[in-house]
Amino acid sequence: MSSRRVAAAVAAAGLIGLTGLAALTAGGARALAHRGAPDGEWRTYGGDLASTRYADLDQIDAANFDDLEVAWRFGTDNLGPRPEFYFQATPLAAGGVLYSTGGSRRAAFALDAATGDLLEMRSLAENGNFRPAPAH
Repeated sequence: MSSRRVAAAVAAAGLIGLTGLAALTAGGARALAHRGAPDGEWRTYGGDLASTRYADLDQIDAANFDDLEVAWRFGTDNLGPRPEFYFQATPLAAGGVLYSTGGSRRAAFALDAATGDLLEMRSLAENGNFRPAPAH
C-alpha cells in the first residue's frame, strides 16, 4: 500500500475516531482509530494520546441523569498559605486514583477516586524549590 493511501486511511480513521472506535480497510491494510480513554482511565491531559477528550462510558444515561448526586468533595484549604478561589485543573485518573495539582503552591496530590480521601500530597516547598504561583 502506498504511503499516500496509508496516510489517507489514518486521517479518515482519526476523524471517525473522535466519537468512538473506527476501523478502515483499504487494500488489505487496517487502520484503527483512537477510541478515547480506555475503561474511563484518563491517563493523559486529553484522555488518550490522540487527545480525543472522550471516554466511552455508559454509567450515566437519560434514565438516571436526574438521580445524580455529589459523591464527595475535596477542599484545597491545606494546599497553600492562602485560599484558592479559582481552582482549575485537569486531573488524571488511573487504577482508581485521581491525580491533580492545586493550591497556591501547586501541590500535587492523589485521591481515592471512589471516596475522595487524600492518599498523598507533595509540595515543591518540601525540597527547597518553592516559588509562589503567579496571581491570577
